[in-house]
Amino acid sequence: MGWGHSPVFYGYRHPSVWKELGLIGDRLTFTNDETVTKLGLGYLSSVGKECAMDAAVRYTLLNAGENAEINAKQMLNQHTRLAALVEENIMADGWYRVDGERTRGWVVATDFRQLWKNGMCSGYEINNAHFPASCINTKEDLDKHNYYTWNRSNTGSYYNRLRIASENNLLETIPVLGNERMLANHLEDKVVLRAINKSLNRMVKSEKVVQVTAGRGRTFRWNAWQWLDNFRNRRLVTEAKQRKLGDVVNGWEYTKGKITTQYGVEVCDYAWEPVETVYFWRVVLNSQTNHTRLPYIFFNKEDAVAYKEQIDLAVNAPQFPTYYTDVDGEKKPSFPSISVRKIAVEGFHLKANTTIEEVQQPDILYKRLMVGPMAMYNEYRDMSTSTHRFPTRQVSGK
Repeated sequence: MGWGHSPVFYGYRHPSVWKELGLIGDRLTFTNDETVTKLGLGYLSSVGKECAMDAAVRYTLLNAGENAEINAKQMLNQHTRLAALVEENIMADGWYRVDGERTRGWVVATDFRQLWKNGMCSGYEINNAHFPASCINTKEDLDKHNYYTWNRSNTGSYYNRLRIASENNLLETIPVLGNERMLANHLEDKVVLRAINKSLNRMVKSEKVVQVTAGRGRTFRWNAWQWLDNFRNRRLVTEAKQRKLGDVVNGWEYTKGKITTQYGVEVCDYAWEPVETVYFWRVVLNSQTNHTRLPYIFFNKEDAVAYKEQIDLAVNAPQFPTYYTDVDGEKKPSFPSISVRKIAVEGFHLKANTTIEEVQQPDILYKRLMVGPMAMYNEYRDMSTSTHRFPTRQVSGK
């Protein structure tokens, strides 16, 4: 029953369920930006399983807009009215008949009786129906089976499950889908407002909502807008330079950079990357047990090979490491082989707002950063994208 975790209740469902039932809308009316709409609705779907009214209130606050401050009465709409039916245990995950066959789905009784009783439960129980299919038995079904015991809900403890049908009070249900408009007008406003206020109290306590004013007509604002601000800032930076993907300037190409998926929407870091990979070369001492990279880099292969040949001539000099290998129990000296390795520069990406026309070609710039003043290296490191690690400054050879 949620030991060590937040409590779980029979009325909890994933937001996708509430969206299908109309408790969450299909778009955000405060914006015409389809991407922002996808992000907002995606955010709602990422919160996990929750009660119906919390989902409806969360959507209503988001749909009001970023700086909107609204009260409970202003939250009266079709979404919260439908959610109140769940909160009042009138709308249930249960059964109805299609051409005489029992079909599972969200339903209400034709006489709007309560169909289940909310309460804490274990996590796997929240996917169960609120009442069994036998509760919609007809008189013919009852006469055929000659028993009348399975007429209680599946929720609550074994001894206090709600009695929802009997042989003298048969249950008839209709599906919610297709009847949303009619069902939204069933409850009185005061009942819906009571459920809204209970939800707001929960959400203020969990810091999902900010209460702006107190007293009668208190107003609220949703405080989870940081994701939208971050996304807007990324797009403003991109659009400010009016760049297009694939633009090439001074050997740099405008790319999507690192791509992440945020609430079902592709979010790009956007960056300038070298059109051709930048390389440098190292001289490496190789033995049977390890490899030692000499602390120098070279910007062309010829210089690295020339340095290697100098070392080849002096390989027995005492300043170079001597390795020992076991041969028949005796340690005998073993001199390392020497090789030249070509290494690709990684993380050499600059921010999208870089004035790339003033930046040198990637291979020239990389060489200057390695041999030039430290201040220049620090300047360009600050211009690198936050999602890539800027190349570490090396000790240069030639």
